[in-house]
Amino acid sequence: MEFAQFYRDIRVGVHVVTGARWESTLRLGYASLLILAGLGMLALVFYTAYNSFTDYRLEVEAQGSLLDVLTENSRILVELLIRVAFLAVALAAGSIVLSRGVDAVKGCPG
Repeated sequence: MEFAQFYRDIRVGVHVVTGARWESTLRLGYASLLILAGLGMLALVFYTAYNSFTDYRLEVEAQGSLLDVLTENSRILVELLIRVAFLAVALAAGSIVLSRGVDAVKGCPG
């Protein structure tokens, strides 16, 4: 066997093995990045919700009937609903990103 043929066979064999390993490593890195991003998003949602819960002080002026109180303080209710909606959307997005990362890890060859 010639040295050039032997070198070409080795080079092709190494390239094939290295290419498969490279693709697997790249996919695992992508999956790890998605998992870290999803966990970070979920941690941010938890931190924001916890701070909102502990720092929020409800100041309602009780004057007249219940309808008058709700009408006067509807701004507070709308603000609370917006915060809860934002947290729900952020929680859903973080969960989706995390699940995509876990699915990508499941798809990686051992």
